[in-house]
Amino acid sequence: MSAVIVIVSITLLMAGVLVPPIGTRWDAYRARRDLLPLWTLMTDLAPELVFGHRDLRALVTEIRDISIGPLRPYLDPRVDHHARTMAGAEHASAEARAIGQAAAIIVAIRAFRDGRPPLVARPPLIIGIPDQSEHPASEADEVDALVRIAKALPNPIVTHVVKELGHVHDHA
Repeated sequence: MSAVIVIVSITLLMAGVLVPPIGTRWDAYRARRDLLPLWTLMTDLAPELVFGHRDLRALVTEIRDISIGPLRPYLDPRVDHHARTMAGAEHASAEARAIGQAAAIIVAIRAFRDGRPPLVARPPLIIGIPDQSEHPASEADEVDALVRIAKALPNPIVTHVVKELGHVHDHA
């Protein structure tokens, strides 16, 4: 009987030790899965910036590299502002921010693919960095912000703003 109690105790202790890493890995798997549409959309522009592996950290780094590299001069803050204004009444501020950035990304990608010149009149938009007025962004905050942007891509507000402002782009 005591051997059974010892075996059960050891099994429960091992299960308790393994639960936190399993939960963390599950969260990373879900975030990676949710980021894939955004990652695919952005890495089609600059396949030379893609690493050989596709873990969550690599996806976030590649999205960031493309957004501050080849795509940055095309990210129009007016598109972001317009989409946020449309989304503001219906959605929480973090979701409205994601909708604005998703619309800005799609408009920027279209401008880049069409060979239009980069923006010159306005400073470019910074993608994926949460509002830092309260505290500096952690890696988890950035992943959360990028996941929200990826989930906002099919949003009807994004589609509407892209149709409405997709042709608007400052010329050099």
